Amino acid sequence: MNLALNISLAPAPSDDKYSIKNWNPHKVTGVDKLHEEGIYGDGVVVGIIDTGVNYMDESLGGGIGEGFTVIGGHDYAGNDYTFTDPNSAKEDDDPMDCIGHGTFVSTVIAGLTKDIVGVSPNAKIRMYKVFGCEDATTNDLIMKALVDAANDGVNVINLSLGNPAGYSDSPISLLASSIADDNIAVVYAAGNSGESGVFYASAGASGKSVISVASVEATEGIRWPVTFKSSNGSEYPTFYYTQNAQQGAFTGDFDADFTTINACETTSIDSSSGNKVLILKRGICYGNNQYTPLLDKKYPIIFRYNSYNQDVTSFAQITAQDDGDLKMYANVEAEVGAWCKAMEDAGHSLSVSISQADLAVTYQRTDEGAGKVSYYSSFGPTFENDFFPTVAAPGGQVYGLYGDAWELLSGTSFSSPYIVGCIALFKGVYGADIETSVVKNKLVNTAKTLSLYNVNSNSVDESVNHPFSQQGAGLVNAYNLIHYNTTVLSAPYLELNDTVNRVTDFEIELYNGNSVAVTYEINHIAGITVSSRDEDWYPRTLFPPYDESSASVTLSEDSITIPAGASKKISVNIQTPSEATVEGPIYEGKIQFNGDNGEVIAIPYMGVDVDTHAWNPLLDQPLILYYNATDGYYYPMSYFEDNNITLPDSPTIMFTLRYGTEFYSVDLVSEDYDVDADFAFPENSKHFIGSVRTTPDSSNFSSPFPIEYAVRFSTLSSITFDAFYDDSPIPAGKYKILTRFLLPFGERQNPDDWFRHVSPVFDFAGTENEDSDPSSASSESVSSSVASSSVASSSVASSSVASSSVVSFVASPSIATSSAVASLSATASSSAAASSSVAALSSAISSLESVYLMSILIALLFLLLTTG
Repeated sequence: MNLALNISLAPAPSDDKYSIKNWNPHKVTGVDKLHEEGIYGDGVVVGIIDTGVNYMDESLGGGIGEGFTVIGGHDYAGNDYTFTDPNSAKEDDDPMDCIGHGTFVSTVIAGLTKDIVGVSPNAKIRMYKVFGCEDATTNDLIMKALVDAANDGVNVINLSLGNPAGYSDSPISLLASSIADDNIAVVYAAGNSGESGVFYASAGASGKSVISVASVEATEGIRWPVTFKSSNGSEYPTFYYTQNAQQGAFTGDFDADFTTINACETTSIDSSSGNKVLILKRGICYGNNQYTPLLDKKYPIIFRYNSYNQDVTSFAQITAQDDGDLKMYANVEAEVGAWCKAMEDAGHSLSVSISQADLAVTYQRTDEGAGKVSYYSSFGPTFENDFFPTVAAPGGQVYGLYGDAWELLSGTSFSSPYIVGCIALFKGVYGADIETSVVKNKLVNTAKTLSLYNVNSNSVDESVNHPFSQQGAGLVNAYNLIHYNTTVLSAPYLELNDTVNRVTDFEIELYNGNSVAVTYEINHIAGITVSSRDEDWYPRTLFPPYDESSASVTLSEDSITIPAGASKKISVNIQTPSEATVEGPIYEGKIQFNGDNGEVIAIPYMGVDVDTHAWNPLLDQPLILYYNATDGYYYPMSYFEDNNITLPDSPTIMFTLRYGTEFYSVDLVSEDYDVDADFAFPENSKHFIGSVRTTPDSSNFSSPFPIEYAVRFSTLSSITFDAFYDDSPIPAGKYKILTRFLLPFGERQNPDDWFRHVSPVFDFAGTENEDSDPSSASSESVSSSVASSSVASSSVASSSVASSSVVSFVASPSIATSSAVASLSATASSSAAASSSVAALSSAISSLESVYLMSILIALLFLLLTTG
């Protein structure tokens, strides 16, 4: 690890174009102070893998190429691309965005307008577009973009995308970690699945060397100036509020009509006869019931003055529709209505003055969640009990450009690029090729711990810490990230694992990069203890029960003095208590070093008091039913004589996964198959016929089995099938259905590490009424079926396969086996060596693609849209 972090930073002149920005989440992270010192991310190239970027917008430089903010990129998909048809991908070098998500991400990092400045406005961007004009893509495109970005020499990569499959050894996690180990920081959004509860980490983001980012709510909102005028010369200057804080696209003085009728009762309001403003009372009926009738009134601008003590900043969600003449719909304070009525009662006419040149004006959010961890931010730990997420950043109610509109949006999609911007600032000071381990340690160990916010009770408890399994190490402190000269040389956090694989003894090595000796007082900061599961061992959902029991920590020393330029180690023993009152407790806390020079460094820890291996993914045996396509009902397999099934009827397998599994499959075996005598991995029994694929949905998409790196799900999933994994027909004959699930931490070759179930015998008429003997399938063809159907299934499959790596943002391909990617991992100290290493990895992946042609994964944007 590079220790040369004791650079004395001389103040640099700040650039006026970056100063006095009204919308500034940088005040809570210290980025504003860095900008004042002239630190803007110069010399750093950021790679973004996303939906593309609107590089023509002035906020991002107004062009693409050398001399612009966006210096290049590539489109792997083409606008007409759809994930269900890999052949629809059309590559070119124009990464223009047709969705808006990637543009928003880009403005968080390097945008610049009259109202906002990005985290690292002088950083350059390379955009790798992996979507068409729909928010789904394939694993293959993501993997290809990752490798290309590394080969192009970017210094940090942002992926505001993923899927909830929290395994560090999944192919995408291994690839991302391999690139990160080559000194190219890889940053992933943690995910927007907080409501799903604990153990919901994301693929890619779970990589050992990857930086995963949780979301924190902004402390401020945005409003815009407006002046109401009377014909007697009086004026009432105030502010207006819009849904998602969009500024009205109008400049000028507009005549206004005023009414005391509330917006729920607008039938008596006449239509506008010109380009006028309507000022009316805000109602309390549902948002669309106020908004939709007003569309016919032909007013381009409508202001609702507040009533009934409603929050003037809030808007009931308005369904997207053709707005016709109405282009601006805003709230103003109740006092506006009183003033307008007084002017009208005195016989004066009204007008309204607004301007697009006006600057945004912030206001302090007063809701309990402001400045706290966003409720939707995904919980860890990973399925392997690794610390997750890494760190948090502003992501809730963040201002950026989406499509052609500047607005406030929320999601870990936007906290991730915030951390990327902070890394760009750090690399701009200490060198673009600095090791990822240094960057990650500094981010984690200087983060600010946030207090508890319970969204279920909408309450804050400042006396206890929010779960580190949702906030990570805490809110990024960019100023301390760059200015602190104390560095942790050992692991950034301490992972206790579970009760069977428990690690209790750790060594922390601290380096003092200051110019003088520093004495550090050491103490234990306890976290709350979160319940990981209920009495049926289903993981807890939001907000998980907790108590204030804590681990017992023994330190080898409670104070150390480290000379300048030296390091020292201490020993830490962590024991989990027995008095926890919650089921499957997750213990969390921090070991904190308080320097007498004011530097405070903390190392978080996390451990789970369960036997993970015993956490069977299934509570009960799968339910095998007969689906009758004629009446649409399900029946026991014994309901029909001889269990004779003819398409479109189908056997149906129903189950839930209460914990993740690295491998599960639905297979056909012969009527003579014995689950004890014949089961093996890889399958080698003459009685094993082959894996199936799900019945295609309306878009002709299906998921072949087996499925690897599956996410947990508590809702009942149903699977129907009508063909083998490779779309080949199923011959007529007698079969059983084998379902198999690998236990957590299980060895695939050990039969005892599998949950296995075999159905009763059923008679299948065949997909083509063939009379061939199903037992004649060779073991060679069986083996190839396993190799080539390494798939992460889709949530849109018609058979409702809620599985593997699904339901989230962008994809992560299962192109290469875990061992293949791991063996190709390399570390280099220079960008040239990194490019060489990643190029070798790229070549190896390409050679494996022919084996994994079936590996497709749906990926959805990690964008959570919220309204006031």
